[in-house]
Amino acid sequence: MAIRLAALDVDGTLLAPDNSITPATKEAIREAKAAGIEIVVCTGRAFVEVRDILRQLPEVRYLSCGTGAYALDVWTMETLYECSMPEELGRQAYRAVAQADCMVHFYTGLSVRHSRWCMDHFTDYMEEKMRTLMEQVVTEGTASAARTPGYRVGGKTGTSEKLDEYDEDGNQVKDKIVSFIGVAPIDDPQYAVLVALDTPAYSQNSEKYTVHGMYISGGLMAAPTVRDIFLDILPYLGVEPDYDSEDIRGVNFTVPDVIGMDEAEAGTLLAEKTITYRIVGTGSTVTDQLPAPGSQVPGNSQIILYMGAEKQQTTVEVPDFIGCSVADVNYLAANAGLYVQAKGTDRTDVYVLAAYQDIEPGTEVDRGTTITVEFSSTDASD
Repeated sequence: MAIRLAALDVDGTLLAPDNSITPATKEAIREAKAAGIEIVVCTGRAFVEVRDILRQLPEVRYLSCGTGAYALDVWTMETLYECSMPEELGRQAYRAVAQADCMVHFYTGLSVRHSRWCMDHFTDYMEEKMRTLMEQVVTEGTASAARTPGYRVGGKTGTSEKLDEYDEDGNQVKDKIVSFIGVAPIDDPQYAVLVALDTPAYSQNSEKYTVHGMYISGGLMAAPTVRDIFLDILPYLGVEPDYDSEDIRGVNFTVPDVIGMDEAEAGTLLAEKTITYRIVGTGSTVTDQLPAPGSQVPGNSQIILYMGAEKQQTTVEVPDFIGCSVADVNYLAANAGLYVQAKGTDRTDVYVLAAYQDIEPGTEVDRGTTITVEFSSTDASD
């Protein structure tokens, strides 16, 4: 006997696990329709929940929805069958379940409505889920440059093409606007910062990269500015930082004055600043130190305490860190007797290169000076 009709469920049948309709499924429906088989979509969902799905399947004319309560001709929107609950019976059903700790959906006509409990709990769930996803953009995604030592930050990157811009010859330009919006503290959002950068200069070889080889994206170019703004405003606004062992490396501490102290006293004071030390000399008290008191060094840095030995105060030339890997920057800095405060991504793979340093290469500085170096990943994207 010839098949005249095929009824297809939506979830797990029409839709793949990622909620898409595969090309193979669309082709099978087209072939069935061409063979004279009527395709009917049958679902417990309301019409509004499958409307976008039906738009992808122009061959489908008939729909059974609302757990069988409605049958529609979706080409003409004619109701072919309706089995509704009487209004008073619906009110009684709602009163019976309104106080229960459960989710209630109401199908009214072609729409679906939710009880107040459902909406309140759904809102709470979505807020928590959104905060989690936004934080993952910073901790695991393309905006790791927005990591803010001492604070939990979330956000979203953006890279948009300027479609309505043309050059003097009438050709559409390849300019972009890159952006990042950050939210902090992400577990209890209080402040939002949006940074948008208009038309980053791209190289002649590719509009995707700058002349320095940085991928043009909000995560690499706008996120660091959001981070720096948060570092400035959050302490001022009274948001207390909470540093973990990883954060400490991205925070500068003022080197205390330990001259005249014995090793035990000096060690205790330095430890409060997460600073370690090594001894030069055999005296009983600290006669000098490098860097000098009041200098800024990253957390977990090691300084030199001179115990009777003479400090050799020398100046060194700042290396050119741009384009170097994390390992190469650390090597060059150690050879020069300099400290590095690393900012940006916390990754250390081969794609991570130094993109900025706050003191120009070739500058003469004292040994023990801290150089801020911004790292970015050349394979990142939005």
